[in-house]
Amino acid sequence: PAPRAAGGGEGGGEGEGCAAAVLVALERSCEVAFDDVCRQLAYHAAGDTSLFDVVVLAYSLLSYVHVSDALRSYVSPSRLAAAAADPTESRERDGRFGGFALPPRNEKLIRAALAAVFGELGGNGLWPSGQPIFTTRGRGNDVGNAFVFSPDLLASLIETLPPEAMRPHLGAVASHTAWLASHVVEELLPTGGRLMGWRSSHLPPEGGPLGWCTAQAVRCAARSRALVRTLLCADVLAELGGRPASARDLRPWSRLLDSDLPGGAGGGGGPPKG
Repeated sequence: PAPRAAGGGEGGGEGEGCAAAVLVALERSCEVAFDDVCRQLAYHAAGDTSLFDVVVLAYSLLSYVHVSDALRSYVSPSRLAAAAADPTESRERDGRFGGFALPPRNEKLIRAALAAVFGELGGNGLWPSGQPIFTTRGRGNDVGNAFVFSPDLLASLIETLPPEAMRPHLGAVASHTAWLASHVVEELLPTGGRLMGWRSSHLPPEGGPLGWCTAQAVRCAARSRALVRTLLCADVLAELGGRPASARDLRPWSRLLDSDLPGGAGGGGGPPKG
């Protein structure tokens, strides 16, 4: 069962115990991600290239946004409203709001981190390798697979951040999609067929396309296209004075019941025999 939101009801039980444990874990994760973002931005501002890592910054930012959004579902609306209405409540260093487990979305921090991430995109449309994802590998795994593939990083940013946050960086998005378009790899099969796809930039160029690289590249291309389409629609609506369609209300579906069919409907001739 889904854990009950913190502060959402009276009484105890296993469900509330699980909710409290999840809340503490999410809260700690948000603190760690917040600190990592601030630390990497400090290294970046100081020009300390030996300690600054754009991959650490990017994924710390993604974690911060993901977890801060998840925390909102674990705090009841009444507690959020009470905290927001109390002007004496303070915001602590670690992002806690009014002593509650919901850290505020620091939009200025997010914009600064996003600008730093895209500022590190090279002229070739790729990010530096950064720290490896893992330091040990099994037999047959190429060490180049240990590094983040740039299409994966860009797709994750587009999926996590709101479209308007990505608007100032459309030029960088176009630079990367240009790299994707110019680095399609082909491989001839013994049967005469051809395989087309992508290969990680961290691997030697010799060799054919790889499944996981191709999947990440296609995902990135699809997310980039959706981003541009969303922003274009928003611009057209703003220019023409329109408004976006409202989200569908799916609550009536939960009130629907299965229709009872008469026994002879469809030639059944009665209820099924057990």
